[in-house]
Amino acid sequence: DDQFRPCVHEDLLLVYQMVDLPGYARQIEEVAARFADEIATSSQCHFCMATLHVQALFGQRRYADADRLAIGYIATLPSPDPKQWWYSRWLDLVCLRADIAAARGAHDTLREVVAVLRGALPDVPSDNTVLRAMMRRGELQLAIAEGDAAGAAASYAAITDGIQASADVVLGARVMYATYLGAAGR
Repeated sequence: DDQFRPCVHEDLLLVYQMVDLPGYARQIEEVAARFADEIATSSQCHFCMATLHVQALFGQRRYADADRLAIGYIATLPSPDPKQWWYSRWLDLVCLRADIAAARGAHDTLREVVAVLRGALPDVPSDNTVLRAMMRRGELQLAIAEGDAAGAAASYAAITDGIQASADVVLGARVMYATYLGAAGR
């Protein structure tokens, strides 16, 4: 059935992304960009592919292109509303902007993105630990970028406190925090 075609491709692209994002980034970019162009922006499928498109550029270290594209995709979404399907897609793209800013060393942009995430956090139900953990990753990245050990520890604790959060979010936070502690000689 053609309606499931984007979902099947998304699942395959996610596998490639998890196995070796840098190694498959160009292929992910090609497929995700094609689907994002073909699918109406009113469809959730469009934003699944849009997110993969941005992640593929990030995986190629094409940070300026990834950030520009993320901003463009975000602009096509309605206003963030935690009760609507597009909220998690909006959050995916905003969190990707935090990843991009951290990778570029763009601390001012990272501060701006974290402010957006902090502003949205009260709207997320306290039992939605996955979204809350994703949002806190930006705070962890900012604390690390600024050399704020106490802030990094607090952000890390906030992420891992809801241990039922998705394993990849928690694992990513653990890797970031351990790398920071190692670099700081702690």
